[in-house]
Amino acid sequence: MSLKQKNIALISGFVILLWLTYQFSISNTLEAKHKYNALMNQKQLLSNLPKQINYLKQQHVYYDSILEKNKITAESSFQNNLLQIMNSFATKNDLKIIAFNEPHEVIKNDAILKTYTFKVKGSFNQILKLLNTLEQYGNYGKMISINFNKNKNYKTNRMSLSCEIFLQKKEIIN
Repeated sequence: MSLKQKNIALISGFVILLWLTYQFSISNTLEAKHKYNALMNQKQLLSNLPKQINYLKQQHVYYDSILEKNKITAESSFQNNLLQIMNSFATKNDLKIIAFNEPHEVIKNDAILKTYTFKVKGSFNQILKLLNTLEQYGNYGKMISINFNKNKNYKTNRMSLSCEIFLQKKEIIN
């Protein structure tokens, strides 16, 4: 064998030896390391479990106190909650609730569609803030119609703005 053939055989043997070393020892070591890291992560999660349970219990007590403070119970009706939110908003923002009618119910495809109709009187910006509050904060339903009316009071010779709002809530029949 010539020197060139010996060098090629030595290099190819070295490459084969590196490949065998990786297959039988390094890959097993890396796999064992990944399993070890996964088990350590699980151990860390389980060691924090009592703290998480305690934290969740504290959150439960806190949320119950908020519900009790706002006088919201599981038995209270949606209509009462909606009226309560609107009243508190109206007193803070100089609005008047003119009418709050009983909901109109329609049964459609295993669901009850309840449409709540109410009228509000006040400035345009304050009415828009009320609409935004009802739409963005809380699960009050979808506004299907909003009608603004500009009225003139002939006794005082002043203009006033009223708004009739139709709010629709979908309840699934069990």
